[in-house]
Amino acid sequence: SSRHPAPLPIDLLADLFLNSRLDRAEIDRERTVVLQEISQNEDTPDDYIHDLFHLRYWPEHPLSFPVCGTRETVQALHRSDFVEFLAERYCPARVIIAPAGDITHEALEDWAARDFGHLTGTAVGLGGSVPQPTRGVFMAEKALEQAKARHGQIVGTIGEPGLGKSRLFYEFKLLRLSGCLVLEAY
Repeated sequence: SSRHPAPLPIDLLADLFLNSRLDRAEIDRERTVVLQEISQNEDTPDDYIHDLFHLRYWPEHPLSFPVCGTRETVQALHRSDFVEFLAERYCPARVIIAPAGDITHEALEDWAARDFGHLTGTAVGLGGSVPQPTRGVFMAEKALEQAKARHGQIVGTIGEPGLGKSRLFYEFKLLRLSGCLVLEAY
């Protein structure tokens, strides 16, 4: 028995963390939700441009991956992938318990030992490399297509001096010839 009974939120979080059933039907339902979120993200210019920026700026590095994944990665996931992920990563060397609020260190240690003290295993090396950013100007083709179809788009540019932002604005001004309204601010 615990010296400090855990409040319900801690019990719920421990149960979610340690006892997820990973029901196949539930995974399929959630897959549908995530695919809808991916579509919504692509139709929201500020979210979509954020993903495009990271894809181009951190090429071939996990930092470039969209948070929701891609349609292909989400469709390819199976229950066994989740089980493997949990087995590799839900181990003492990878778990951080960070409380907030009115909690004593002693109570936290008590709850952590009770709920997570039985975890075993060591962290699997995930490899990876230091990300190498890529400089350049990247065209958001979907934003351009949407603008030409008369669906408003906002495209932002950021960058150091000398990267070609002025040239990019010149190119955007040429779009006026194809019926796009281009506004700029300084």
